[in-house]
Amino acid sequence: MASFRPLKDRFFDKVNVTGGCWLWTGCLDAGGYGRIRMPRERRTEYAHRVSYRLHVGDIPPGKIICHRCGNPTCVRPDHIYAGTYRQNNIDRVAHGHQSGGARPGEKHSMAKLSAKQVTKIRSLLKAGNTGAYVSRVFGISPSQISRIKRNESWAD
Repeated sequence: MASFRPLKDRFFDKVNVTGGCWLWTGCLDAGGYGRIRMPRERRTEYAHRVSYRLHVGDIPPGKIICHRCGNPTCVRPDHIYAGTYRQNNIDRVAHGHQSGGARPGEKHSMAKLSAKQVTKIRSLLKAGNTGAYVSRVFGISPSQISRIKRNESWAD
C-alpha cells in the first residue's frame, strides 16, 4: 500500500500565506480556482473546499464554499464561508465575476483577445485585409472576425 503525505502538509506546500489572501500556487482550473489531488479518493478537489475542511470542519449538507474576498485563488479560512448557491451568486455579481454578456471584453471568461488585439484586427480590416486572413493571423474563426467588424462582439 502506498504511503501518502498528510493532506495538510501537501496543502500548505501550495499556499503563499500573505497578510491578505492566502494564494493557491498549485494547479488552477479554467475559472482560476485551485485544485489539489486527493490520491486516496483518486480525484481532485477545490483547494478552497479543502481549506475549509482543514480549518473549520466538514462542509454542511446543502452548502457550498464561497469567497468573501472574490479571489478564486484564495484559500484563507476567514475569507471563505459555507453558503448557499444564492449567496454565491450575489457575491459573484458583487465581485464582478458573473458570466456571460454582462462581462465585456477582456473580463469575459471566454475572451481570447485583448482590447489591443481587437483594435489591430479592426485596423487590418480597414486596410483591406480579408477576414479569412485576419482570422488566421489571430487564430480565431472568420465568423468571430465578422462579429468584431460589425460591432456585435467587442462593441465600441
